[in-house]
Amino acid sequence: MSKVKTFVGKKLEDCVPNYHQPKYQYINGYYDAGRKLVEEALKLEKDGKSHNYFYPICYSYRHYIELHLKTIIEDLELLYEKSKILGYLKNGVLLDENKVSEKLHETHDLNELLSYAEERIIYAQVNDEEFPKDIVKFIRQFHEKDKTGQSFRYSKTIGGKNSFVSTPYYKLEELKKVMEKINGMLWAIDSHTDYYIDMAKSIIDEIKSSYELW
Repeated sequence: MSKVKTFVGKKLEDCVPNYHQPKYQYINGYYDAGRKLVEEALKLEKDGKSHNYFYPICYSYRHYIELHLKTIIEDLELLYEKSKILGYLKNGVLLDENKVSEKLHETHDLNELLSYAEERIIYAQVNDEEFPKDIVKFIRQFHEKDKTGQSFRYSKTIGGKNSFVSTPYYKLEELKKVMEKINGMLWAIDSHTDYYIDMAKSIIDEIKSSYELW
């Protein structure tokens, strides 16, 4: 398995497939909301003023990661199916009972989603690359702070306990930089997967057309 070269080298402006699909409007909307809130919070802090943006920032960023991982998983499973039709599989078989695209709505667990994505990027062989390790580390840190997707959203759990024993803390400037890395890398994976799906579809269509000619 080669190191992640193509993903790292991809520019964000080249990584926006079908931007206007509803799923991407959600994905980009939560990322942009987090980024804008960070920028506003940093301005207020620079002026010596307080703000209440910390939890909305963290929730927006975390939800962005969740939604983008889910989209990538769905696309990787679709690419796997196309590759299977073409006989291109070389990294094992993803059994039907292990496919998760239809039940992703049941989980908000970033660690679980990350594991699904890591497995499927190998099965689908996106440019023979693997999920970037530094991004894995950052996403898992987010997961440790909020394992349910609810802690940054509500002050108390369903059981009535405080979501956090003590207030979590991130340096907003550093958080913004980390999220830029995560955003760029997820878009690179997304765009590569989308590219190979389109390529596989074209090849399948050509094969079907050649059979029709006979």
